[in-house]
Amino acid sequence: MSRIAYVAGQYLMHRQAAVHIEDRGYQFADGVYEVFAVNGGRLVDEAPHLARLHRSLAELRIAPPLGDAALKIVIREIVRRNGVDTGIVYLQVTRGAAPREHAFPKAAKPTLVVTARRSRPPDPRLGQDGIAIITIPDIRWQRCDIKSVALVANVLGKQTAREKGAYEAWQVDRAGQVTEGTSTNAWIVTEEDTVVTRAADTAILNGVTRLAILDIIRRDRGEGGAGSLYHQHHGRSLAGRAHRRHAGRGGQARPTRPAAARGLFRARRFRRVSRVPPATDDPPPIRRPRAILFDWDNTLVDSWATIHEALNFLMRAMGQLEWSLAETRERVRLSLRDAFPLYFGERWEEARGIYLDKFREIHLDRLSPLPGREALLRALNKEGMFLGVVSNKTGELLRREVARLGWSDFFGSIVGAGDAPADKPASEPVHLALSPSGVPAGEEVWFVGDTAVDMECALNSGCIAVLLGEGEGTPEFARFAPRLSFADGSSFFRLLEGLRFGATRPSS
Repeated sequence: MSRIAYVAGQYLMHRQAAVHIEDRGYQFADGVYEVFAVNGGRLVDEAPHLARLHRSLAELRIAPPLGDAALKIVIREIVRRNGVDTGIVYLQVTRGAAPREHAFPKAAKPTLVVTARRSRPPDPRLGQDGIAIITIPDIRWQRCDIKSVALVANVLGKQTAREKGAYEAWQVDRAGQVTEGTSTNAWIVTEEDTVVTRAADTAILNGVTRLAILDIIRRDRGEGGAGSLYHQHHGRSLAGRAHRRHAGRGGQARPTRPAAARGLFRARRFRRVSRVPPATDDPPPIRRPRAILFDWDNTLVDSWATIHEALNFLMRAMGQLEWSLAETRERVRLSLRDAFPLYFGERWEEARGIYLDKFREIHLDRLSPLPGREALLRALNKEGMFLGVVSNKTGELLRREVARLGWSDFFGSIVGAGDAPADKPASEPVHLALSPSGVPAGEEVWFVGDTAVDMECALNSGCIAVLLGEGEGTPEFARFAPRLSFADGSSFFRLLEGLRFGATRPSS
């Protein structure tokens, strides 16, 4: 059981955690959920789970309760506070609490609940012996592609399976086709070694594990997709391999043995997996920008050691476990006013004061420009390019650091946390930073940073998102991908030089 839960902005002891009796999730099942597996203290397939969460929320027209960066902080903090090394995180979002009425309430605020609990690794014998299944009529609603909390039909089906001595019940639609299990996707390997499964439509949930298994099969065949999927191994071998590949997930692939209705398990009752056509559209051309906005920390200067030292001073002062440098790099993304309430609850302002006092004490002595960044800024400034800084570092500290390096003349604006009504990834600091330039936010502005929060901020303001540094293709950028990516400042400047005489298309 989870010892600590996050409920609507607060970390609470599990026995004290509660939502209002008129929460629409309780009264209407008006909400969605996700279950993340935790393996070795790290989330498994975080990016696809978050992508599916956003899709489910959009389909029900529920506003996200937090941005992705803040939500990741909450999830990791719940894992840390509950000491989960192997287990799951359960996340639920409802439309919120309001007087009971079927139509959407006008002023309800979405309710976010996050819990985490430990669990044992999957029993490897299940990958060898298989599990018993039965079949039942599919009586669910017609939007099973949404991961809704409306699961009463699944509950009844699972209970029927247990009462009949089976682990799972496969559900059958009115056409006699298997859709999926009550908590699993369904797969069949025919005698001809053809792997068949229900096509991803509104009758099934397109599970994250399902997509991973598809990827395994396709990679094993050496193909990017096919009209039907073939595998060189029989059902037990396929399931066993998938089981080992996904050990530690919330749902593992397991071979089945029918407890009833053997005749149902024929490949003809399934639709084959469709070929996914590759994208053929060329990316839009990139033009030379009229203004460039830079993130500060770890885009232009190396600040990790300073941030890490100040944070661990704070953790000791607050009686919390210290973070490793890797944890600091992973978790520090938002401004203090956005992140600290997620970590320290009602004591966040006290925590902010302790952190800022320590940071002010050490940051100027630790300040270190990244290699080649001063030369890049000098060259851009010489060409008359409008440059600005948009950072989630407190504005006062940011401007001190710029001045200490002698870089103030490079920038037409320097915007830090607290200077605008909202901080990154909101668009307000971008508009504030561009106000002296006369250049509106849009395709003529490049926003250059090193994290997904920077890319999200660029997209929110309509600017071109540019990643400067390593990291392209990592899970962090799965949802907010950069339009352009450069490993170093020299390659960045070379492209700008190449754009002097026209537009070009980014390489794919």
